[in-house]
Amino acid sequence: EAVKVAMDSNGYALNLGEDEAMQDEGSWGQIDNVVLIDPSTGKPTKGEDGAESYSSFMEAISKGGWEPGEEYSFVVREVPARKKAMDLEALLKAMDPDGTLWDEAKEAGITMPGDEVGSLKTLGEDCEQRVKTAPMEATDEFKAFRGGDSKGYNVISKSVLMRANMNADGTESKKTLLHVMDSLANHGCLIVDLTDEDKSTDNAFKMSKMWDTTATFFDKVADDVSTIPPMQQAEGVGSSHAMVGFASFKDGDNQFLETRIRRSDGTLLPEETASIVGEDGANSMVDAFN
Repeated sequence: EAVKVAMDSNGYALNLGEDEAMQDEGSWGQIDNVVLIDPSTGKPTKGEDGAESYSSFMEAISKGGWEPGEEYSFVVREVPARKKAMDLEALLKAMDPDGTLWDEAKEAGITMPGDEVGSLKTLGEDCEQRVKTAPMEATDEFKAFRGGDSKGYNVISKSVLMRANMNADGTESKKTLLHVMDSLANHGCLIVDLTDEDKSTDNAFKMSKMWDTTATFFDKVADDVSTIPPMQQAEGVGSSHAMVGFASFKDGDNQFLETRIRRSDGTLLPEETASIVGEDGANSMVDAFN
């Protein structure tokens, strides 16, 4: 977004075409010279490792210690650009600043720039969107649901939350809905019994193995983070915005492992995770995802 604004102010626009993949970093330019800014002085400052600049955002985070909310500057090279096309609507408004001629033209039935309907399909989609986004009813904060009388952590069975438990007309079960709302209003969380009152322990066992595996991962990786790749764009997972890898902040106080499933063969990414938790551990994480 910063690149778009900078180019717009100089009479240029990004030339990305209609390919969504071109929205990713690296396609709209090469990031370089990321510099951290001292919040007290507003001037460039060195990162935690003593470097004055970094070649990527990830390097600025992992090595320089940048955190969300802190200022920084950067350079983008090799940006695909084009001269901005003349905006007819903006031109007409500049020639008619008070809108008098614009209003007269509309009263005469003349379609002005920005008012065109491209097709009946577009018009239909616009009408549908307007209907669905319009609020049907609302209430003030004093009448909003704040939870029932019970403040205990009531458990709800997994099967109750399944689609099969919805009403025949497709609406939510009122009892289930109130249980969920009450839990979230009172505690901000919902406790789900994955065994359905001990009918089956399969799902609970799978989740338990997953939590044990993740605990093992963070215990083992604490001594040597070089065994797992840093956060990077995932490949073969169906989204050009998906990330996988390991990240650590504040001397290891905050650590994150971002995992994905490769669609082609169901492999857990990053694949190096298996070298730390073992094949059985990696499979347990896949099972929990499924």
